Amino acid sequence: MRKALYGSRNLATIKLGMALGEQTVIGEAKSYGITTPLPPYPSIHIGAKGVRPIEIIAAYSAFATLGTRAVPQGILRVEDREGNIVWQPQQVHQPVMDAEHTWLLVDMMKDVIRRGTAYSAVWKAGFTLPAAGKTGTTDQYTDAWFIGYTPELVAGMWVGYDYQRAILEHNAGGGKIVAPAWTSFMRDVYDRRPAPADWIRPDSLVTREVDDSTGYLATPFCPQKLHRWEWFYPGTEPTQECPVHRVLGPALTP
Repeated sequence: MRKALYGSRNLATIKLGMALGEQTVIGEAKSYGITTPLPPYPSIHIGAKGVRPIEIIAAYSAFATLGTRAVPQGILRVEDREGNIVWQPQQVHQPVMDAEHTWLLVDMMKDVIRRGTAYSAVWKAGFTLPAAGKTGTTDQYTDAWFIGYTPELVAGMWVGYDYQRAILEHNAGGGKIVAPAWTSFMRDVYDRRPAPADWIRPDSLVTREVDDSTGYLATPFCPQKLHRWEWFYPGTEPTQECPVHRVLGPALTP
């Protein structure tokens, strides 16, 4: 799933959604504040139904906070001419996921920036503060998205037409035409404020050295370039050694 996420490989996401079921996916989206009606079709697993930017950006606040969604407010406060607050809305926060699963998801979304579809526009461009995000591109390049966040700030951008009457440009993916604007905005913000501390990893998570090509436990016979330390929710970590790289060669049993 990590590779599918940072590489925007749709088939893996569709298979996961179909395994969970459309109603489960729709219910999860609602818990994150998505109010747009979502049809129970497999295509929704890769975002075939459009939603309002404010909804999806607010949903990402649950990732930035490791599990708690912030309900967006259009007006933060109203002050009189002396600066006294005459009205202020009550902030609403709703828990939607435990910190362990959220941290794992955030760590995967970090890879979107560190080596995935947003690498060139964010990490390679010099923005290396703790951050994660996801690019998005619709068929025929009529819409492009990027929603990214640090541990204290979520920002999202959509580029497209009010009506899907024309493509933006050939190969105009979210990582190409939207993520650079996000990087420019974030760089301006953090030029004027301290860098945020990275997300704190929950102590309950466990780590295993795996073969990056198979997902099984790495063995001395796995190529060193495929060795990778990966974090897991307790009980989901692999227990079997890589069956491909063996003492007598790939896929051979001694």
